[in-house]
Amino acid sequence: MSIKTKAAYSEYSHIAEAHDNDIIVSSREIFLHGHIEEGEDEGINSSISINFLKNIQILNDINNNPIIIHQQSIGGEWESGMMIYDIIQQSPSPFIVICHGVAASMGSIIPQSVYKRGVRLTMPNCYWLIHEGEQSISGTTKQVQSYYELTRLSKAQMYNIYAEVCFETGEYYQDMTKAKTKAFLRRKLESKEDWWLTAKEAVTYGFVDGILGSEKFKSIKSIKATLV
Repeated sequence: MSIKTKAAYSEYSHIAEAHDNDIIVSSREIFLHGHIEEGEDEGINSSISINFLKNIQILNDINNNPIIIHQQSIGGEWESGMMIYDIIQQSPSPFIVICHGVAASMGSIIPQSVYKRGVRLTMPNCYWLIHEGEQSISGTTKQVQSYYELTRLSKAQMYNIYAEVCFETGEYYQDMTKAKTKAFLRRKLESKEDWWLTAKEAVTYGFVDGILGSEKFKSIKSIKATLV
């Protein structure tokens, strides 16, 4: 008679989902972490943004209940980040995005896609980095000029995203217009280059709705109940 000492791996399929595909279907959770960029190979896990698209499509095909995104990101490529931004904006499901550890650069822009589509949360010890990003340009003179135009457009888009959401949600801007809010953000970044914020400061300046575990956002369960 054989004695079963260890459960089969298949009995814990949600573990395989989380580790192999950054998703837990049963609880509708997606894990978005690391540097947001396209991979150099053609493997199935080479593209964070494509994997994110697949996972969103899987969950939306099941139902339109809230989706939880656990994000920990130091940023990444503009194009890959904006692909994720658009995916969230076009999804029929509401979202709860929870930022862990650090929400830097593009990692601070992606949560803004959840505005009016759910709740943006930060963990108490998550730090936020707001800046214009780094650029590395090479090529012919005309190619450099063309790329400069692209970066100019992306920078303007970034300020529009921040200003739109921060103006509506940040208590710091109560006596400002949207134009003055955008001007403030521009001055802040021009003077500091890298603007680091604590979780509490990120709430004050409107980059996130609240801190998970605070009086208003006590638990994921209570937050999900407001979105269903």
